[in-house]
Amino acid sequence: HIDELFGTKHWRHELLENSENNGEEEIVKLYQDRLNLVAKYVRSFDMINGSNQTIYRLVFGTNSIQGLRKMKESMWKVDGQGTFTFSDRTDPFQTVLFELKPDYNDLKKLLVNKFKGKTVTIDKIKEFIVTETAYLDSKIKTEILKPMEYANPPEIRIESKRKRGTFPDGTIITFI
Repeated sequence: HIDELFGTKHWRHELLENSENNGEEEIVKLYQDRLNLVAKYVRSFDMINGSNQTIYRLVFGTNSIQGLRKMKESMWKVDGQGTFTFSDRTDPFQTVLFELKPDYNDLKKLLVNKFKGKTVTIDKIKEFIVTETAYLDSKIKTEILKPMEYANPPEIRIESKRKRGTFPDGTIITFI
């Protein structure tokens, strides 16, 4: 059954013969690597209980950014009662936990690190957020870009014609 799960018998070599690295993380990584052969975007979300123990993992794979966006939206909505904490496996070293209000300062730092000195479209920024971070792109305009535009001095420059403080699709933004 495990051969079928991984789609190969090579897991035996990778997990059983390399005994120093055969923990939960390595199993999930191997599964995600195998899933990446057929899905462009693969995410693993830990379901963690109040004792900070993993109950199970949800592994999601898709070739659609919209599908990934919907999965992330679902994960952000589930914790309304505070019963579980969801940990995004996009970046194992990232300390972001799913909570009711995202840490927009952290997201802003990620965006500045990625795009400082570059000119990109709003669509590329949103794609980066969805595919490379634990965050959603739904509040990017109001919570991050608008304050960056109104900052003194401005932290971004808008190359497109539009009403100040708005960021329609196709807006071109330079991170200063």
